[in-house]
Amino acid sequence: MKECELPFPVAAALQFPRQARFHPLKFARGLLDVLRREGVRIYENSRAVALEDGVTVTRDGRVYAKSTVLCTHYPFVNLRGLYFSRIVQSRSYVLALEGPPPLRGMYLGCAEDGYSFRSCRAADGKDLLLLGGCGHKTGHETEAAHYEKLEETARRLFPGCTVKYRWSAQDCMTNDGIPYAGRYRQMEGNIYLACGFNKWGMTGSMAAARVVARLIASGGEETSVFSPLRSSFSLQAPEFFRQAGDTAVNFLKGYFSVPGRELSQLLPGEGGVVDYSGAKIGAWRDEEGGLHAVDPVCPHMHCPLRWNGEEKTWDCPCHGSRFDADGKVLESPAVHPLSRRGPD
Repeated sequence: MKECELPFPVAAALQFPRQARFHPLKFARGLLDVLRREGVRIYENSRAVALEDGVTVTRDGRVYAKSTVLCTHYPFVNLRGLYFSRIVQSRSYVLALEGPPPLRGMYLGCAEDGYSFRSCRAADGKDLLLLGGCGHKTGHETEAAHYEKLEETARRLFPGCTVKYRWSAQDCMTNDGIPYAGRYRQMEGNIYLACGFNKWGMTGSMAAARVVARLIASGGEETSVFSPLRSSFSLQAPEFFRQAGDTAVNFLKGYFSVPGRELSQLLPGEGGVVDYSGAKIGAWRDEEGGLHAVDPVCPHMHCPLRWNGEEKTWDCPCHGSRFDADGKVLESPAVHPLSRRGPD
């Protein structure tokens, strides 16, 4: 590859010309301004918990609509249609580095454990380089800390760089790599679905919006490759059975495993499933010694949770729900918090 600006040799690359680079928050704010001018009412912090006969039930009231689109990252209604078995959640990590020279292009490694590179400009006008990678299925942590591994890569590729920011993200991955966008046939009424963008949310969401808008406006039948009812068994079957087996193993392992220590042995900064008076509880003792104890079972489909020591969260290895140390929902499909457990 000629004139490679990356700090390592590249044997070959597939190039897509005329690509656009968006600032996602600025894009969302611009879209919000357009919607408001058109009279669209937007309500934030109103978590939907159920969908009954086309009526969306939230914790603050009910929303009635002629058409409803489930575009909540992971469908909060997912038992009908077995979407819980057709969508896998994946976590990935990003560092914002100060020091490396700006890149003209955006790069994505094709290997499963590859890295991504792109430049951006911070609010103070300084150029930063975004290094992403270390992805894994949610709830499947490794012995090595993901941020540490990413920082080691950054120091090796860009000596002298400084980590200014770091964050993680969660994405919905479909079994055949194609998003779901279309009519939710397993539910009555005009219910539509848009999810599973496989880490290509900016492009996938735009395509899904066009598909769903056309269906709502015309009332016609869907023929899109994005159809949730598409027939692609040969593409979906291998990943479906692999994930189903993984879910079964994690489910049984979580229930039959025995805690390795008691609650009284938990030191400041440590967390995990421990024994308390003969019962399993999930506990984290913060750096000041305060105890945060919950029932370590996901309310979505009762899969045992795992403690994520790097991000101080309870993660579901079966379907990807996440909760903070006090049980608050961070990531769906779960819509209800964890119950409190342990000493009063």
